[in-house]
Amino acid sequence: MWQPMCWPKLKAVGKFLLQGAFLLLLTVGLELVGSTPVLAGPFQQGVMAVENQAYGAAVQAFTAAIAQQDHVSAAYGNRCLVNLWMNQLDGAISDCTAALQFNADAPQAYLNRGIAHYRLGQYGAAQADFTSHLQRHPQAGLAYYNRGLAVLALGDTAAAITDYQQALIHDEGMPDVARADIYNDLGVAYLAQLQPAVAQAYLAQAIFLNQDDPRAYFNHGCACHYRGDNSAALASFEQALSLDPTHAETYLNRAMVRDELGDRAGTLADLRQAEHYFQQQGDADRTDAARELLIRFQRTEIAIG
Repeated sequence: MWQPMCWPKLKAVGKFLLQGAFLLLLTVGLELVGSTPVLAGPFQQGVMAVENQAYGAAVQAFTAAIAQQDHVSAAYGNRCLVNLWMNQLDGAISDCTAALQFNADAPQAYLNRGIAHYRLGQYGAAQADFTSHLQRHPQAGLAYYNRGLAVLALGDTAAAITDYQQALIHDEGMPDVARADIYNDLGVAYLAQLQPAVAQAYLAQAIFLNQDDPRAYFNHGCACHYRGDNSAALASFEQALSLDPTHAETYLNRAMVRDELGDRAGTLADLRQAEHYFQQQGDADRTDAARELLIRFQRTEIAIG
């Protein structure tokens, strides 16, 4: 008998759930410091450049402001934010650290630096910065969520669940798509704790809030499969693929479900698609694993025939 899946059905790295809980929501949620027009010195020129999305010019203007002692702390803070938008993470960390030297209680600098640390995989430093932000803004829902992502990456699922729940308590003004991400990641965390019924409920809420996110359907399918409901799992995986028809792991999971439902033709087709899209992504290890599953399944076909 073919035994599908040689890696966990639920992933925490890669595309979708594979790139950090299915495209992590690390929303900055910040405003530029000093956005009220004043004299058009280099600092204000930087603010105007950001408003025009001229980020390179903004960096140059804030750098000039720092050199001229023009709103130095705010210039560092704003340049940090621009560096984050440009994915210049080391520069963002350096700028936030400099801003904190001028104002050790600047909460947004802790939040931005935490986001930069997270994106660099420095999860302990990210957790510390998000905690510093929350000490100054204890009702910041997105900061709880970001800290939950960091502690989950550190392997503390229980702490992540606590932070995600706090994020939902302090969700005033949060858009539905952000709340959907939190519900999704709560589902992921509970599934990691082998509580698929609880996970399924949270994932259903994620789908209700954002019906266009394929990861929620993918995770919901995983939860349904863990509960032994292959029909519901199949429906969720199919919905995920209707939104992202190139997601290799969904094909692999659907192949497993189809095999258990006795759909051998569908299983074979999904394994081929999984191999194809893993190869297209340049993921050699998973391409080889999918190919091995395909070969094993074809051998069983021959034996049965």
